[in-house]
Amino acid sequence: MANHYQTIALSSGGVTQTKNVETGDTLYITAVPPSNRTNPTPQIFVQTTNCSSNVASDDSSPYNFTITNFTSSTYSAYIFFADSDSSTTVYQGTVSGSVSSTSVTAPTASSVTFDNPASANTTATVNLSASGSGGTLEYACEVGDTTPDNWQSGNTFTISRGSGTVYAQARRSSTATSNTVNASRPGFLTGDTAVAASSSTIANGATSASTTLSSATAGETYAVRVNNGSSNLATRTGNGAISFTSSLPSSGNTSTYEIFVRRTTSTGGDGTTYTATNDTFTVSMSSPAQDTTPNAFSFTDKTGDVNTEQNSFVQITGINAATTVSRTSGGATFAVVGTSQTPSSGNFGTSNTTITNNQYLHVKQTTSSSYSTSLSTVMNVGGVTDTWTTTSNAAPGDGTPDSYSFTDVTTSLSTVAYAATQITGINQAITVSRTSGGAVFAISSSGTTTPNSSGFSSSNKTITNNQYIWLKQTSSSSNSTTLTSQFSAGGVSASWNLTTVAASSSSGTGYGLQIFPPTGTIARLDTTDRTARVLGVFTGTLAAGGGSATFTQPGFSASDTTIGVEWQTSGDHQYVSLSSSGTSLTVTRANDPSSFSNNYQVRIFRI
Repeated sequence: MANHYQTIALSSGGVTQTKNVETGDTLYITAVPPSNRTNPTPQIFVQTTNCSSNVASDDSSPYNFTITNFTSSTYSAYIFFADSDSSTTVYQGTVSGSVSSTSVTAPTASSVTFDNPASANTTATVNLSASGSGGTLEYACEVGDTTPDNWQSGNTFTISRGSGTVYAQARRSSTATSNTVNASRPGFLTGDTAVAASSSTIANGATSASTTLSSATAGETYAVRVNNGSSNLATRTGNGAISFTSSLPSSGNTSTYEIFVRRTTSTGGDGTTYTATNDTFTVSMSSPAQDTTPNAFSFTDKTGDVNTEQNSFVQITGINAATTVSRTSGGATFAVVGTSQTPSSGNFGTSNTTITNNQYLHVKQTTSSSYSTSLSTVMNVGGVTDTWTTTSNAAPGDGTPDSYSFTDVTTSLSTVAYAATQITGINQAITVSRTSGGAVFAISSSGTTTPNSSGFSSSNKTITNNQYIWLKQTSSSSNSTTLTSQFSAGGVSASWNLTTVAASSSSGTGYGLQIFPPTGTIARLDTTDRTARVLGVFTGTLAAGGGSATFTQPGFSASDTTIGVEWQTSGDHQYVSLSSSGTSLTVTRANDPSSFSNNYQVRIFRI
């Protein structure tokens, strides 16, 4: 394969030049028009036979034509132009010759190599172990294409950094191509790992920390990460301080961090990947002042059956050092553990112990053996206290009272009488009702003071333990008559009998007919005059605990044998007596244990 150069001066009569070539040669023809032409810048044309021109015409000096692709044993290149559009004068010339065949040998590729500059692109060089012969030597080199076809005369190519395989070939002709060689594409460069970072101590509670970089490479980006971490906490370019606010150490602790570097694309990096430098530094946070006083805490008080185990717990917070746990008072045992789950019995005790922040304080106690009884324990943690109370449940409901009875009363005619009894043996309110009879009743907390009259009725009422049922009724207007009333309290019944005294002519304690004088003959009782004339009637009340009432009646004399006295009392009449002195009568109530008062009635009459 050879290059040939031929200059031809065109003329109106035409000129012919001979130039023999080989099939792989290249013929460069320069056409020179005559100087006396009319058109100073003519357009010169070429017509080829058995060959090819790079252009069909050329309109500027110098007029060059490149002739290749000789396909037969002879060729010709006819070059011409007209001096003007209207001119019949044609200037022309022909270059022709024979074409002989030449032998073409393919080259042998040995390798493709790269330089490694600090830039985004590299230069690949296609190397040959044998250059071949004949034809035209060309080279091709591409990424990822196993048959590269970007043919060029030079053997160097620009290859950007990245991943993949680079393939290369050489040839002398389209049929004389070398073997294919390959090499890994140059990858991205990593940043400079030769960097140093300073360690520091920050104050307790600080919200940021920093490190200062030295020996860093200008233009490269450096990042702070937790040691062996994957997230950037902060970045900067080149030397200087980097501040960060996350992943700080806790109070009294130290954390280790690492510097990572990223290379820019302009210096051969990928612009995104950070590489570990293996250079680390530490940040320590100072410990806070010791705090052994916890936040306020409160146990949950418990209620349960008698003699049952109860538990409660609290989590202790707000301290940064161990503090003392003690039982100030009470009988509960306690334990300190790291969970809210109740620990085994062996962990509980009464001796002082210590607790740290977020641990749990458990308390345990058996409820009282008595109903409705509270047991309290005061726990002290670092000077902060709380009282835990366990309460036993109330006794089961008991609405059936102990057996009770009313004291029957015998009294005078048409006299208001009272009776009372205490209800015991219940722990809840029960209903009192009158099931028969005419007595009215009232409920009172006193067994000695008669309730007001407004409190008495026949309607059902409620009563609680140790209260009293008071009964009230007016006795019959007939002698020897009993009025019976039946009452029920919580299903337990009792009767009360109110009886009037029998008619009587004899005297006795509490009631009777007293004839004066007490001894001797009673005049006129043997006469036919049996009329008794009432001189006066006296009534009143003698209070419980002793008392008397004295009264006089005109015409009365204790020595008058024609005078008679009839008297009677209500209530406990055995404690009441009647006496006379001169013109006076006295009704006396002894200082007795009875809690009831006595109503009395005294009639003075003359026989």
